[in-house]
Amino acid sequence: WFPDSVHLVVSWIEVPDKSPPSLWKISVMGGTPRKLADQGSSARVSPDGSKIAFLAGIWDNEQIWLIEADGSSARKIVDGGQENFGAVAWAPDAKRFAYVRTTPTGKQIEIHDVATGSGEVIFSDRRLGDEVAWTNTGRLIYSLAESEPNQSDANLWWVQLDSRTGRPSSSPIRITNDRADILGISVAVDSKRMALRRSTFQADVYLTEVEGQSKRLSTPRRFTLDDRTDWPSSWTRDSKAVLFMSNRNGPTHIFKQQIDETQPEL
Repeated sequence: WFPDSVHLVVSWIEVPDKSPPSLWKISVMGGTPRKLADQGSSARVSPDGSKIAFLAGIWDNEQIWLIEADGSSARKIVDGGQENFGAVAWAPDAKRFAYVRTTPTGKQIEIHDVATGSGEVIFSDRRLGDEVAWTNTGRLIYSLAESEPNQSDANLWWVQLDSRTGRPSSSPIRITNDRADILGISVAVDSKRMALRRSTFQADVYLTEVEGQSKRLSTPRRFTLDDRTDWPSSWTRDSKAVLFMSNRNGPTHIFKQQIDETQPEL
């Protein structure tokens, strides 16, 4: 959103799977969309409405770019090379922004100073999610995955940042205690409310029977009844049990389950 609560910056893909997303300015009142950049995604407008930070690159998120609100003066300000970024979160004064960088060895939250072009790592944790939010009260909100065996779940934490340095000035405090991963954080302008977008991915093993010589399949029945990720691998030689991989105990292990039973053995 722009500060006027009327305009937004959105991404649009002209040809799915063949063209990169481009950035456009649109109005909830209608009218003709205005193109801002040929390539870009995850755009975030600065609190004063003067600048837009967005992600770009071969995989759409290896670079952070900055443009003026009218689409002029586009410039790359952070290049991750083989590393990836999450969408930025602007500081209330629009002088800095925060983002999550994914490196080959883990994840970290960095603060970028727009005036000097310098960046500083303020927090590192391999469990970090890609989304962050910066409230007008100076709180930086981020997500952390839970410990095993709940590593598919993530919850929100916040830390107070010093308005002068952008560094943490308090210990982290947990906000939520819920299930599923967090893919989006949106904080209201007055910082009193926020919206979350959560997503759950769960693979299960199903069994079906080949009926007679017609090669028709019966209605599949769910074979694994847990709420974790299960991947079938092979059958035992007598065709009476299925081998599958599952993270139901935390790390991925191999299990065997008889086709007429509901619980597997490690």
